[in-house]
Amino acid sequence: MMMILITTSRNPSQRTRHFINELIKCIPGSAKLNRGKTPLRLLLGRSVDDTVIQVVERSGNPAAINVYRRGKLEIGMELRGVKLLQDMHVVRHRPASSLVMVGTAWVADALSQALGVQLYPSVDPGELRGVSDAIAVMMRTEYGWRLEFLDGLDLGPCGPAISISGVEAVTL
Repeated sequence: MMMILITTSRNPSQRTRHFINELIKCIPGSAKLNRGKTPLRLLLGRSVDDTVIQVVERSGNPAAINVYRRGKLEIGMELRGVKLLQDMHVVRHRPASSLVMVGTAWVADALSQALGVQLYPSVDPGELRGVSDAIAVMMRTEYGWRLEFLDGLDLGPCGPAISISGVEAVTL
């Protein structure tokens, strides 16, 4: 199984740390990497077989997500906002051991490949109840995209809701 490393800038805010912790609970095979002063390019050189997700922050909030595979930037996402479980007054009690993705656009396809998860292109998340511990739903909105992580049993939120203003596929 491939490893997914999630990292931030040098001194992340508490909100960004909470965001990463929620992502780790939703994405099986992922781990937080505190890289301190280690340059990102050095980390990417060491983790050629892994996926690296870099959360970039601006003014103490997650502002962008860059997804690297095989040491190269594959997907860049500019964020409009992030809603954490604590913002939704939801307590997540268990990490997901499996994840599937639902979405019809190229963004869902690219992200599912980067995360190494099964994509169900045009399925209602309710039809996948019980198939997986967590369901990532990528949908088009008026302002861009929205990525939500749902519990695979009760379809309630199990991770952050991410509003994305722009997505760029760099090396697909």
